[in-house]
Amino acid sequence: YRLAADQGFTSAQHDFAQCSSNGKGVPMDNGIAARYYHLAADKGEAKAQCSLAQFYLHGIGLPKNHDEGVRYHRLAADQCHPPSQLAIGGMLIDDEHIPADERALEPALVN
Repeated sequence: YRLAADQGFTSAQHDFAQCSSNGKGVPMDNGIAARYYHLAADKGEAKAQCSLAQFYLHGIGLPKNHDEGVRYHRLAADQCHPPSQLAIGGMLIDDEHIPADERALEPALVN
């Protein structure tokens, strides 16, 4: 996947990030995984946005950043990506990571 990922193929960027995160076929390296998830996420790949959100929320392979984690989950949720919709819903229920002034019903929950 790396050759295709380095050539800019979005799905390959996501797949290589996943391999790097899990150590499948390549040495496990969450820093590299975060970089390739970022490349795919910034091109609108919902699965990569969801994975990158988790990396930000838990500080995996990059510094913990709750705002960025929520932002990437929202981007994926807006594309009807169920895991991100569930994550946003859970954060709203648990009052986690969502600023108080933004706790109104999220569009992701009604899509």
